[in-house]
Amino acid sequence: MHSGYLNGQIQVQWLTFITKMTWALFKEQLDGLSRRDFLKMSAAFLVSIMLPPRTIEAQLTESQNNPPLTIPPYGRVFKSNTPIYQSRSFSAEKIGALPADKIVKIRAALEGEADKSGNPLWYQLDKGTIHSSSVQPVKAQLNPAYREINKSRLAEVTVPYTDAYRQPGLKHTAAYRYYFGSTHWVTDVLIEEKAVWYKVRNERGKGLYVNAVHLHIFQPEELQPISLDVPAESKRIEIHLEKQMLFAYEDDSPVFVAPISSGAKFSSGNFTTPRGRYITNRKRPSRHMSYLTASRSHNYDLPGVPWVSYLTTTGISIHGTYWHNSFGRPLSHGCINLTPEASRWIFLWTQPIVPFEKVFWAEADGTRVEVL
Repeated sequence: MHSGYLNGQIQVQWLTFITKMTWALFKEQLDGLSRRDFLKMSAAFLVSIMLPPRTIEAQLTESQNNPPLTIPPYGRVFKSNTPIYQSRSFSAEKIGALPADKIVKIRAALEGEADKSGNPLWYQLDKGTIHSSSVQPVKAQLNPAYREINKSRLAEVTVPYTDAYRQPGLKHTAAYRYYFGSTHWVTDVLIEEKAVWYKVRNERGKGLYVNAVHLHIFQPEELQPISLDVPAESKRIEIHLEKQMLFAYEDDSPVFVAPISSGAKFSSGNFTTPRGRYITNRKRPSRHMSYLTASRSHNYDLPGVPWVSYLTTTGISIHGTYWHNSFGRPLSHGCINLTPEASRWIFLWTQPIVPFEKVFWAEADGTRVEVL
């Protein structure tokens, strides 16, 4: 059973606890365990790992020369007018509403009324509660700023969000907002009197500038392949669309399981994930994904999608997701959505092995994936 990919940075995510569950549960592969019982177990586990939070403001104003600072989870609200409820029920009194990108303190993770996907996890705020599907669990980690970069380096956003500017400096217009868990290629450094800026590759135009302390630049040891001692042919993945779950196996032993969001039907078309057998022979650690139509129905424009393992030449892939927290029900345009942490594990565990600092890598063969 693998849980090292978390590296001690467990986030409040309503099902990420499953990488630390007992071997007995893996042996059962969820057979005989009701979905509601499974989700109730997740809520109980999450309550057990909560720690007293520090203020996000204090973390974000620490000196960039300090070593990385990690705090217990906060939450970033996805949509405007997200309701705050008096208690953990959708029928409870609404006592307020939150704007998009509002950062809230998560005081506790508690079980309450389940949403349509069966997710019963709610977050206790300073006042009231909010359903976990409305919030991205985040941390605020500031990083030492590199003064020089000789070649492109992969980096990850470690604060709730950071703006990417066309020119360095807050007085300029932001081209994109980069969110916690997204990954980006840093190509250069610009040092100003009061700040250090990383120039970041922009797949849709000229490079953009991001506050350096908001990005963690990966070191080779952080991206080492997982289970190198296991023969490549012994690894396989099963994706169960009805259960909305992904299982990874070494021989016939399940070693990893995670909730997913697969393709869905929208008013703009049927984007359900096609069943079949595939291989993960093409990978990108970061990708700008977009779907733009004249009708604007279900459009998206998502820079820095992390840990992409392609299944088809048309772009269907397994990848990390920072724009929703509703794993367990179909929501995508065909891809398999995972948390950023889970997608990183899959990226490092599957074949082929991507050399460090490679933007894109492809080989003739890869790890077997069966979508059921």
